[in-house]
Amino acid sequence: MSYRLPPPPVMVDPSVKCCDAGLTPGQIKAIRELGDGLLAERPIAARVGFNEASRVDPAKRHAVVQWLPFPTATNGTAWIYEMCADVIQQANGLHWRYDVTDFYDQLHYVCYTAPSDHFTWHRDSGDDWRRPQRKLAFSLLLSDPSEYEGGAFQVNDGAEHTVAATEAGTFIIFPASMLHRVLPVTRGERRALIGWAAGPPLR
Repeated sequence: MSYRLPPPPVMVDPSVKCCDAGLTPGQIKAIRELGDGLLAERPIAARVGFNEASRVDPAKRHAVVQWLPFPTATNGTAWIYEMCADVIQQANGLHWRYDVTDFYDQLHYVCYTAPSDHFTWHRDSGDDWRRPQRKLAFSLLLSDPSEYEGGAFQVNDGAEHTVAATEAGTFIIFPASMLHRVLPVTRGERRALIGWAAGPPLR
């Protein structure tokens, strides 16, 4: 008898780390059903910018989104938050060692749909003068590669890189200040769960 450990985070390029969280197909399905249920109740047009500057701008970002509520005794999101927190802190301890303490924003469920949903180059670091600074961002892939075409995740750390990870259940983790984008989805739908680990100002 043994308890099999999930694969550790591995380096994809000098700045982005990808890891398999060990999610089962049933767990991935559960996250998708929760997110899709929220979208069915109230799809929100994806926005760009923060606070008063936040706006819908389809030229820069086109998708539908919802926010996964913070855990309560009855809403069933605790295991998702706990799993994401464990993965992020493990990756952070191995690679960055940032002082991160909380998800101050709810997790963000997003669905990109063909023929052209996308998100152009942007950073996730936010307006940290208002609230604790976002330091690490992640995207948990929730769609099998057979479900869509296009939708590549790219980063720019001085040069453009396409992140090779595409399998459902994979975390893509990177500094929130890094430029990144999602290329247009040309067939099907691409789903992901997005989050940001935050903490005291960098110094």
